[in-house]
Amino acid sequence: MTSHRALVFVAVVCSVASVAGAGPETFTLDPVASTLTVSGTLLGQPFVAQNPGSLTTGYTGTFAIERVGDGFTLTSDTPDALNQLLPQRPGRNTGDAEAANYGMVRPGAATEPLLGAIRQMNVYVSTSFQPPVSLGAGGTFDPAAIGMFVSDGALFWYTSATSNEVDLHGTGAPNTAAARGSLVSAGGVETFTLPIRLTAVRDVRTPGDTVLTFDGQFVATRVVPEPGAALLVAGSVALLGRWRRR
Repeated sequence: MTSHRALVFVAVVCSVASVAGAGPETFTLDPVASTLTVSGTLLGQPFVAQNPGSLTTGYTGTFAIERVGDGFTLTSDTPDALNQLLPQRPGRNTGDAEAANYGMVRPGAATEPLLGAIRQMNVYVSTSFQPPVSLGAGGTFDPAAIGMFVSDGALFWYTSATSNEVDLHGTGAPNTAAARGSLVSAGGVETFTLPIRLTAVRDVRTPGDTVLTFDGQFVATRVVPEPGAALLVAGSVALLGRWRRR
């Protein structure tokens, strides 16, 4: 009987630990709701989309969010930009079209249009080097309280006469989005919404001639455990107490 109780005791303790254990929760990005649109200038002049929708793309990845007092901390796996449905020009070291996150063109009047494509872009999102983010009324927070920048990616540009590649790593900070973010629960789902506005400035031919502003939001969710799990914990603790008294 003692050994049977010991086995049940271990099982109950494991159940309690798995349900009640504190720690970060995993939120998964919704790539349909999590989009960034790029605008700005390419070598000093405004650009437009190469083809419909090529200035906007979705992002995939996860966030690890942990409640701390009246706020939270966050780390991520650096959300990755999805490729466009159509290949974009230029490619790597070629004027041909290849898979890309974004595609742009700077229209030319008397000159040949300048083509641009952004590839392998992802975004650093973390509070690792900052204090926990404070939550205000309604579960809202200041997006600038979360560290953000372009952690990888390159802009490729091309004309028949010249071409080059510009590294985007480390650009974009800080997040200057005006809208407040939120961390709220409803209908058994907890939703994290982070408004984003990052501006990357690069010197290609002249200082500051290429400006890429990424506007949008990241939306990530997780399923909240049902209340039954908490009741299981309470019942397990009560059962353990009875066994100990015997």
